[in-house]
Amino acid sequence: MLIPGASLTLVFSKWGIRAARRLEELYGVPWILIPDIPVGPDAVSRFLETVGNVLNLPLSKIQEYIRNRKQRFQYTLQRISDYYYSEDIKKKVTIVSDENYARGYADFLRRCLGADIGQIIAADYREEEQSPEKEPLKTDPDTIRKSVVDSDSQFILVSSLESRLGRELRIACMAVEYPLENQIVLGTTYIGINGAIRLAEDYISAVIRHNRKQQQQAAKILFESDIFGI
Repeated sequence: MLIPGASLTLVFSKWGIRAARRLEELYGVPWILIPDIPVGPDAVSRFLETVGNVLNLPLSKIQEYIRNRKQRFQYTLQRISDYYYSEDIKKKVTIVSDENYARGYADFLRRCLGADIGQIIAADYREEEQSPEKEPLKTDPDTIRKSVVDSDSQFILVSSLESRLGRELRIACMAVEYPLENQIVLGTTYIGINGAIRLAEDYISAVIRHNRKQQQQAAKILFESDIFGI
């Protein structure tokens, strides 16, 4: 059996705490709670060092691994420099997601892409609704809409359920939370260092698409206004 022989249980969500405690009771396997999903090299570094300290792993090897991965990450991220100012990717962002993922996204976007995180709206279940007898409800859609409007956000990370807000409010939008519409996800993720690169790709691509759409709409309005009398 694999579980009794485990050295450590990693819990990435409050929903796993009960199971981790049970495993500790049954098999004596210790556990730790990782409050935020690691996204990007800084978060991965903190995660690995935390696990390494608990398991008494050689810190020098962990630091060497992180140093090499950070160098590769920084080299890759340099490619966005041409878009950083020309496309104005430093947006004020609202994130609607499971709180563990949302904080990871926010930390990466703020540190590496200069985003201004206006607010995080936890889309997972509220504590008072945690009951095995009934299905808990997520944050009310009207509350989400009002929060986005009041925050003057320029970009929202949401699920497909809230992606219509981007169209209604004419702001850039990116789906990161299930359910996802018109796409399938099998082996890709925004977690870790490679995942952070993909998050940067998708985030900047969403900004560029929104900018082009705004430019096209502005050109159309200018053309239809016949401002030049042609």
